Amino acid sequence: MTSKSLFFNLMREDSKRRLWTSVLTFLAFFFSIPVAMAMMLSDFDLASADPIAAARAYMLNQVKGLVGYNNVGIIVFIALLSVIMGVTSFSYLHSRQKVDLYHGIPVRREKLFLANYFNGILIPAVCYAVNLLLGALIAALYGNPIGTVLGTGAAAYVFFMLHYAAMYSVTVLAMILTGNILIGILGTGVLHFYFPILIAVIRSCYSTFFKHSYRSGFETFNFLVDKCSVFMLFVSNLSRFNSYLDIKSEILRLAVVLAVTVVITALSLLLYKKRESEAAGKAMAFKLSQPVIQIPVVILASLGGGLFFYSMGESLGKAIFGILCGMLLSHCIIEIIYHFEFRKLFTHKIQMFACAAAAAIVLSIFNFDLVGYDSYIPEADSIESVAISFPNMDTWVSYGSIEGEGRNLHWRYKDKNSYLFENVKLTDPEPVLALVRTAIGLDQEVVNEESEPKDYYYYFNVKYYLKNGKEITRSYRMNTNTEQQEVLDLYTNEDYLQVVYPLYTQAPEDTVAVRFKQGDHTSMISRKSGGTGEVTDRLLAVYKEEFANLSADTMKSETPIATIQFMTSAQENAYSKYLEDSLWNYGDIADRNFYPVYPSFTKTIELLRDNGADIELQPDLSSIVELAVNVYQFVEEDYSIEQYDRVYNERSYAHNDFIINEEEQIREVMASAISEEYSDMNPLWGYEQGRIHLQATYKNGSRISYSISRSEIPEFLWQEIQNSNR
Repeated sequence: MTSKSLFFNLMREDSKRRLWTSVLTFLAFFFSIPVAMAMMLSDFDLASADPIAAARAYMLNQVKGLVGYNNVGIIVFIALLSVIMGVTSFSYLHSRQKVDLYHGIPVRREKLFLANYFNGILIPAVCYAVNLLLGALIAALYGNPIGTVLGTGAAAYVFFMLHYAAMYSVTVLAMILTGNILIGILGTGVLHFYFPILIAVIRSCYSTFFKHSYRSGFETFNFLVDKCSVFMLFVSNLSRFNSYLDIKSEILRLAVVLAVTVVITALSLLLYKKRESEAAGKAMAFKLSQPVIQIPVVILASLGGGLFFYSMGESLGKAIFGILCGMLLSHCIIEIIYHFEFRKLFTHKIQMFACAAAAAIVLSIFNFDLVGYDSYIPEADSIESVAISFPNMDTWVSYGSIEGEGRNLHWRYKDKNSYLFENVKLTDPEPVLALVRTAIGLDQEVVNEESEPKDYYYYFNVKYYLKNGKEITRSYRMNTNTEQQEVLDLYTNEDYLQVVYPLYTQAPEDTVAVRFKQGDHTSMISRKSGGTGEVTDRLLAVYKEEFANLSADTMKSETPIATIQFMTSAQENAYSKYLEDSLWNYGDIADRNFYPVYPSFTKTIELLRDNGADIELQPDLSSIVELAVNVYQFVEEDYSIEQYDRVYNERSYAHNDFIINEEEQIREVMASAISEEYSDMNPLWGYEQGRIHLQATYKNGSRISYSISRSEIPEFLWQEIQNSNR
């Protein structure tokens, strides 16, 4: 009993010592919850709301956001408070008079530590709980169900207090490791941010030096970032909890936070017991901790300096200069902090240069690719399957699913690369490996020639699934002038296309309507109009057949003239609701999964026409008022800036456009023109360079883009352009 009374007496005395922190904490929570709640709810005018049920639902949603995870004031204050309370809990350790006084009390160090430690958690816990209850009562006065508000607030309370305890424990550890308050605060920053900065620097090295790194190692580094810092764990969990994790995942993550807190607290208690009273006033309380902190920081600063200066000109000389700058600045500053004396700047010179050497080695590994990262190509017999994705091809395809219900119906987007990597499994890796070898060879030529090609047309990402269970991902790029048969073959590979285009797997019974669009014209063929669905089923079957038989040569010579959509019941429902109240989320769902219609899709076009669709295979030339051709497209590549300016300034045509408005000339140009309205839906469009772009203006005011091959430009147009460039 005496022991318990003594423990609580210690806590009470400690509370008196830092009364100002209690007042500050209470006021911060008071303005973040009750005051903010009252101000927000006073702006609601339910009396004039129509419908009132929707207004009440919106108000409750705002209230839940204020007491839940979205209160920015609480988020910021919890992080700041963890430092303030951690510093004030053990600031006496940094004063020789105070530490002698505290350690002179006839109490075991464990109890003294725990009394101060738990007081730093209890004060904000009580202040937060009281103000949360006040906020819920204010919300209830405005008609919000207090149970719902308190339930949301309680969940956020547990979340924030657990993360607060973890961050607070880090500050406590920093205060025990140091002998000066300012250095203790700096130490807290090191413990929170050293490893996230290290990960950011290494990731920058990936993106700077490894040409074939996939997203600069984003997935790997993103996996590590919330496991290397308590603060980053807080940020990561905050994001995940706002994304509606399942309850099992939430409990698991909170259990991890609790476990981390217990481990850090146990370590702090152990160090507190071993900490000498004479450490007060020194920079570091433990001599062994000096190199443990200094060496990693100097290496990171040297590496960061080298990377920073290298990025300014991609010069090894600049990188070496940056390493030396980072080494000198970080080492000297830390030595001054450790010894409080400028004459100790170059103490431990061998250690200083060893850190710079370590940074240089790391930078060399990346710069010279000593691990063979960029040149890596797995052996064909070691590959179980391979997936490939072309990020800037087929950008019009929607990957994902429809989720939610009612007014919350929305499209849940799925990243294209992730989707294809999960679903594309090519068991014959040779075509992909051939493409990879060509890409690596072209990159090597660039290095040898020390010149970057002017243009790259496409990038592609590859994921190797090896027989030993490893999964390796790389990114590559191909020069615009390099035509690869392997790329063309992929777009005739049925296994690949069935994954790239989800329509391949859509069943007839899932198709309730077909929507056709060409320019401003739209027509709908519903399953109901076909009786048993005969028309929609036939259209789906015919389109799939013609789309599957679409050759690479056709795609290189044609562009789509229209689009077609095979609507599911969910899309048709969203489309109907969009026509009723024009909500953007309904329109977003309804306008997905349109597929291209090429001029060579004769069966599809015929069937559409038979069912009322108005399709134009060729533009109505009699409706074209004029064609505009930008003259810059004809300027020679080696023109100087002065020559460009001369062409720009001497042209009398609007916007540097050569205007064609004579009917015969319009017909001559348009004879070989291809519409670009839906050209982005052709994955191989633009694969061959050398096309001239022009814009047609119609009598109704609409403008449509076309292009013609340079080899098919009429003589009169060549002559006019050549005269203008003399």
